[in-house]
Amino acid sequence: MWVMPHQRSHDLRLFVGGVGVDATESQIRMAFHEVGIELKHVVLIVNPATGFNRGFAFVYVAPSRPSLTPNDVLDRMRGATVNGHPSTLSLIPERPIAPASRL
Repeated sequence: MWVMPHQRSHDLRLFVGGVGVDATESQIRMAFHEVGIELKHVVLIVNPATGFNRGFAFVYVAPSRPSLTPNDVLDRMRGATVNGHPSTLSLIPERPIAPASRL
């Protein structure tokens, strides 16, 4: 089981699909770097039964400039390839934190 690292409210969380089962973290980082986006964290998803990558990842983008919007990231990555595969990107919406219940 994987756990996403702590996220700050200004980090963007993205699903990156179609990267291929043999993709590496460095290949994903390079694809984003080529369009001017630095990744804070990459999580390649592994099938626990087989130990092989499942062909998708979750990434955190820590905006280097306040003017970098989620749409900018999606636009820059549109048509990008990762590991020779066309990738798909989608934002993961922030989940509101439920207040602690009182006993």
